[in-house]
Amino acid sequence: MFWILSFLVVLLLMLCYYIEYLIRDEKFDKIPGPKGQFLIGNGYECLMESAQFFAFFRNLTSKYKDICKFKIFNVKFVLLYNPEDIETILTNTKYNDKGYIYYFLRPWLKDGLLISDGAKWHQRRKILTPAFHFNILRHFSTILVENSERFVEDLRPETDKSGTDIYPLIAGMTLNSICETAMGTALDKNSKDIGKNYKDAIHILGKYIIYRGERFWLYPMTLFNLSSVGRHQKKLLNDIGSFRDRVIKQRREDGTYKNLYTEVMNEKEDDVSIGEKKRLAMLDLLLETEEKGKIDIQGINEEVDTFMFEGHDTTAAALQYAFMLIANHPEVQDKILEECRQIFGTSDQKPTMSDLADMKYLECCIKETLRLYPSVYFIIRYCKQELKLKNYEIPPGSDCSILIFDLHRRSDQFVEPLKFRPERFQEEPTWHPFAYIPFSAGPRNCIGQKFAMMEMKLAISAVLQQYRLLPVTKPEDIVFIADIILRPMDPIYVKFEKQTAMGISLDKEASNFSKTYKSAIKQMMTHSVDDTIGTIKKRLAMLDLLLESEKEGKIDREEIHEEVDTFMLAGYDTTATALQYAFMLLANHKEAQLSTMVIDIDLTMDIRRTHLLYKILEESAQILNSPDSKPIMNDLSQMKYLKSCIKETLRLYPPVHFISRQSDQPVQFTKYKCPPGTNYVIVIYELHRQSDQYEEPLEFRPERFLKPPTWHPFSYIPFSAGPRNCIGQKFAMLEMKMAILAVLREYRLLPVTKPYMDLILRLVVIKMLTIILLIILMLCSLHFLFYHNNFAKSLLIVPGPPIKFFVGNSLDILLTPEELFSLSYRWVSLYKGIFRFYAYFHGAVCIYNPDDIEIILSSMKYHEKSFIYTFLKPWLKEGLLLSNGSKWQRRRKILTSAFHFNVLQKYYPVLEDNSQRLIKALDKTNGEIIDIIPISSEYTLNTICESAMGTQLKEEAAGAGKLYKEAIYEVTNTIVQRFSNLLLHLDLIFNKTSVGKKQVKYLEVIRNFTEIVIKERRKTIAMPSMIENDSELDETREKNDYLSSNKKKERNAMLDLLISAEKDGLIDDAGIQEEVDTFMFEGYDTTATGLIYCLMMLANEQEAQDKIVEELNSIFGDDKRSATIEDLNKMRYLDCCIKESLRLYPPVPFISRKVNVDTVLSGYKIPAGTYCHIHIYHLHRHEHLFKNALKFDPDRFLPENSVGRHNYAYLPFSAGPRNCIGQKFAMMELKSGISAILRNFKLIPVTKPTDLRFAADLVLRSVRPIHMKFIKRSSV
Repeated sequence: MFWILSFLVVLLLMLCYYIEYLIRDEKFDKIPGPKGQFLIGNGYECLMESAQFFAFFRNLTSKYKDICKFKIFNVKFVLLYNPEDIETILTNTKYNDKGYIYYFLRPWLKDGLLISDGAKWHQRRKILTPAFHFNILRHFSTILVENSERFVEDLRPETDKSGTDIYPLIAGMTLNSICETAMGTALDKNSKDIGKNYKDAIHILGKYIIYRGERFWLYPMTLFNLSSVGRHQKKLLNDIGSFRDRVIKQRREDGTYKNLYTEVMNEKEDDVSIGEKKRLAMLDLLLETEEKGKIDIQGINEEVDTFMFEGHDTTAAALQYAFMLIANHPEVQDKILEECRQIFGTSDQKPTMSDLADMKYLECCIKETLRLYPSVYFIIRYCKQELKLKNYEIPPGSDCSILIFDLHRRSDQFVEPLKFRPERFQEEPTWHPFAYIPFSAGPRNCIGQKFAMMEMKLAISAVLQQYRLLPVTKPEDIVFIADIILRPMDPIYVKFEKQTAMGISLDKEASNFSKTYKSAIKQMMTHSVDDTIGTIKKRLAMLDLLLESEKEGKIDREEIHEEVDTFMLAGYDTTATALQYAFMLLANHKEAQLSTMVIDIDLTMDIRRTHLLYKILEESAQILNSPDSKPIMNDLSQMKYLKSCIKETLRLYPPVHFISRQSDQPVQFTKYKCPPGTNYVIVIYELHRQSDQYEEPLEFRPERFLKPPTWHPFSYIPFSAGPRNCIGQKFAMLEMKMAILAVLREYRLLPVTKPYMDLILRLVVIKMLTIILLIILMLCSLHFLFYHNNFAKSLLIVPGPPIKFFVGNSLDILLTPEELFSLSYRWVSLYKGIFRFYAYFHGAVCIYNPDDIEIILSSMKYHEKSFIYTFLKPWLKEGLLLSNGSKWQRRRKILTSAFHFNVLQKYYPVLEDNSQRLIKALDKTNGEIIDIIPISSEYTLNTICESAMGTQLKEEAAGAGKLYKEAIYEVTNTIVQRFSNLLLHLDLIFNKTSVGKKQVKYLEVIRNFTEIVIKERRKTIAMPSMIENDSELDETREKNDYLSSNKKKERNAMLDLLISAEKDGLIDDAGIQEEVDTFMFEGYDTTATGLIYCLMMLANEQEAQDKIVEELNSIFGDDKRSATIEDLNKMRYLDCCIKESLRLYPPVPFISRKVNVDTVLSGYKIPAGTYCHIHIYHLHRHEHLFKNALKFDPDRFLPENSVGRHNYAYLPFSAGPRNCIGQKFAMMELKSGISAILRNFKLIPVTKPTDLRFAADLVLRSVRPIHMKFIKRSSV
């Protein structure tokens, strides 16, 4: 056993060193910076309070000149605060991509202008730039003036206060302004609470982003989402989303945005008021752009969130610092006021754009404020390529963090950089152009900087004309915290005094009297709170806070119970435990209870020194006026010796003698490294008794806490430490002081129980630690088995996403179906032709080049379906889609005859009947916008039921049909969820989950429906006269010559073949059920998907639609007869259009096979046992296979244009031996349905191809409805 454990430990260390080797970068290591720890880099240094974290980076910039490195695990940061280097990165579009930390903003702002990169950023910037044209800003000035006036009114009640926390008031104003100017929605009184919740949510989100940045184990999205912070962030994002949706909804309903932008842009440049005109909003531009198809609703949401965040929080932050600085510099305030009086005189006129332009000195003050306190105090850019700076080369994959706060305070750029000197901006700049960048710089500078300056000028000038600002908070009082915005730890206070025409306060004597009066009241209130603790009338309880929070919707009743229970346990048992040990120790140490005088003789110095030991009773006698005096808070805080006795008690006997934490990331200790998932037990009892930390650690010596500590800060943690320290430690100390003092003033304690004889403390952790160690070793061993076997070594040579410890690539696909589809698109773009996926023992290659696809699909060696299809087995079991070997061959042989051309002709009357029913259904829409997905699905379901199964859906069966369709959708969704979560691959786990139970429920619906279908067909075969006597069918046949010629013939069904084969012993009842389920799924859902996208494309391609109509007119002329099979064969151009639609939107976007023998694909050896995913969707969009691949071009399928095309470049129905058995039937059904529609209706587009968003699914499914209009051709 010892040798096995030793081997595993060595293996673990080797693995750690291997990972360290992989993430090491020589070029990065040459950059100066703090030395990182093994494996985690500087990750441990991030585990500090937010204010300390902010100060930490300021210390780095003062220690290292111009540049500094910082590394958290494998994420590399380069800190820049040298203007030459900053210019290099900001002016080059190669470094336009935002850095890693912005990834934490993505759940909120997604691909908004702040975060998006590349082509999307260029497109959005181009769309939004006109929103900040001079004419548009002039249009907004009236709104900003009105909000400034409201802000002035909101300050009126503040003049009676000694100081005002200005941020909430400013944030309210900026939120109102951005709502009305950018979004076109004024916040009314009813929305104030919504606005406050929105502001609070933004504030907390900023903290969460920094919190996550400080904890490298929360970097993976999956782990973060599982944390309490991640869960709360999701709730906050829902709150923000509801606020945003409310804003957009109001503007849509208002409907004034149409053409308003063009009207405003064409206005003449004058300063007339626009108050009576329709007010333009930046949102109007987005809504107008949406109508032009250049942005979708998701894009609008992203830009709205970005505007609302950037346009409210950053401006509010700048204004609070501006007011604070102006209050602290009266001479500056006087100059601003004088400038305003020169512009406005004594009139109450509202400022115009010209007036704002004349506020030169105020502009300098704002600029100087932004220099000292830039709202966005750092920005990060990601370097995809190597970056050459003045003295160093930055390796690819690094995040360059530009520290604007430190850049603006460089003494080599600004004279007296820490001094507020607005005049420096009145002179010619002496600093580097990139030494002052409060709005960033280069192509990605702040798009709204002119708007922000205008808003700040209006707010400050309006306030200073009405109020005199007096200082409360001073610049040196401010402590900053790490956040995405420069945010102070404590509120910033300013006093507002009513301004008069002469600039002084009225009634100074009255004011002084008022101050005296208020001072007296304050003293009385202070006395009542501090000096009469026991006689307060209304006693506050912690529960009151919870009840108040419940009213605000921040906590529910169950959570109140949880917190009350927690308070009762933590606040009763732990404090009681500490008190019993304190009384025991005091009883055994009389000198701690009574006063003594001790004389120490220092033999070295030969000096006699006396030290008064502040014993508890003497200490209390000196502090309290009389023996009957009740201690107040101030008295207790002076009892230093009592406090040291309690601390010493807690050192020797900590009530919570151990705590446990778990880490999801590797942690490097002094000598050892622990892997992710480790449980750490911190044994506080033993920690407090370390002889290298405490002199005579087993002795009770309270005096050690009267001196500066000589021990490590984390060697004394009776209340734990860090972010999760005990929230009630001050309360506990207060309670213990009161209790001990009260007892000792009345009683003398005598010992009975001795500390080292009678106390028995039990600590049982050895067994737990052993188990934890074994788990760690087991994980490391499994990692070695998973990723270092011959199979893994061969497969990992293929390009693909990086492998992570133990989990491989499994975390990469823990996404929503929509995100999973987008991920496959990104991987296809990143890896050319082939890439691999590997997790645990599962390995797969994804291919999308025709040469590789031909190897797999054309050979029977790769005939077996991959494991993905096993998730379909509870549904389709051993049907034709899933079966292998001899069973597949036998089933294929039985069913092939059902799709012979002569047999298909027999099914055609059913297709035509259902096409006519489809026309009737569309006729009822009356040209209104409809979602075509339900109506198309109804058509294909009816068709497959009647043609393949021989059973017509009756009116009363429509409900069952609807449930069946919903069940198919839900079952396919559960299969995709299972596929994307490796834990759900095991049946034992999957069947116990809510997803597995939901699948069972819907499979029951599907099975009941197909059983009805089979039962009905058996009855039909038993009584063939039922079809002949169908009155509805007879009536239809009388109207149609073709159908009349088949009058005496019974309609065949594919199901008949199965029932006939059952009689011959070739298939059993279970086999019939399997094939029925397979036909019903494949013959309904895939065909419906093909029909939906084809109709959508024809609606958007009017030229192609007109050509089809012309072709149909040449076939039918004015004849209203139904189409025949011969007619379908003449529809050549329609055939090309269907094929082109299936190219762009293949109903089955991917297929998968198992590679049972070693195979070479794209030059890589693929080992046997690998799964091979063929991405048909991406194959069909390869530019080298199809010119202008994203363009809808039916002509590419004309015979002359198909010459030379690779046989495996186009496979909407798969290819090779396992191709789709029903492809001819599908094409016949699509032609019948589409030709019938186009003969009767003109298709008008609503949903555009650019609006489509797909989810990973068995079928190419849109996550949104697909809308269009059907206009009767007789009315066109």
